[in-house]
Amino acid sequence: MQNGLKIFSNSSDSVCIIIPHLNEKQIILDCLDSIRKKTEFLNHFIVVVDNGSRDGSVSAIRNKFPEVKLICNKTNLGFPKAINQAVRAYPAKYYFLLNNDTIIIQPYWLKTLVKIMEENEDLGILGTKQISPVEVGNFLKQIEKLAVSEKLNFQNFVFYGQVLIRSKVFLSAGLLDEDFSPAYIEDHDHCFRALKKGWKLAIIPSIRIVHLGMVTGSKLKLYKSYLLIRNSILFMLYNFNLRKCIMKISGMYYRILKTIVPGRELPPGLKVTPMAMWFYIKNMIPIIKKRIYRLRDPTYSKPINFR
Repeated sequence: MQNGLKIFSNSSDSVCIIIPHLNEKQIILDCLDSIRKKTEFLNHFIVVVDNGSRDGSVSAIRNKFPEVKLICNKTNLGFPKAINQAVRAYPAKYYFLLNNDTIIIQPYWLKTLVKIMEENEDLGILGTKQISPVEVGNFLKQIEKLAVSEKLNFQNFVFYGQVLIRSKVFLSAGLLDEDFSPAYIEDHDHCFRALKKGWKLAIIPSIRIVHLGMVTGSKLKLYKSYLLIRNSILFMLYNFNLRKCIMKISGMYYRILKTIVPGRELPPGLKVTPMAMWFYIKNMIPIIKKRIYRLRDPTYSKPINFR
């Protein structure tokens, strides 16, 4: 074991598809059905991490998709913890993190991603592109004419809602930092740590997955804005020196202030700022301690028990 993880044989190209889920039973069933119908790459298995669904999602998955492995949490532990649970529990050479509100439309999607990873040993994180349901028809016609391009766009950040990650990245850069729970910015943080360890990050534009549109996130409203502000500042505090922190946070609020329109409601970012500041006041000491650890070792991700 290394970093608390089981090391899977490098001779295998097994892929573990991890899908965190909360309620929205039909959404997850449609997602799993699309994976079953549209995946030619056979050496994969699926893990659904259910975060306390109360709508019969778990029993429906067991009945319709008995091959799917389930991790059932009593409450909503959030995205980073759900991913970490599955990575710890199920060894694989690659992990594909997938949002539940997605649909697979290209049968060769996973086969192509694994092929690219196998051919590029320094590529640690490979993302796909989102597509809306209304764009599917035109995209598939275009691909049919032009064929699939394996050209990569190298990035400093890849969205973790539909991404293939080499298990060695988790071994060297650590798991997702659960301080960002329940969601948002944990992917920025993990990508930053992977880059520090020398891994390359890329997106393949010709592999696209339908995103139905923030099924869970859209229900959070102001809470989503609070998490984005809180976690953005946390990311900066954990990874940047003081001067860069001040510049980045100032820049973030400058962009928010530019959206103010006289006579209209305040931007959500400003509305939730007092909540974020209270969070930092309550947790100042452990955050400062972890900042020191992170600046010494960017892979450090032991979670804080926030107040």
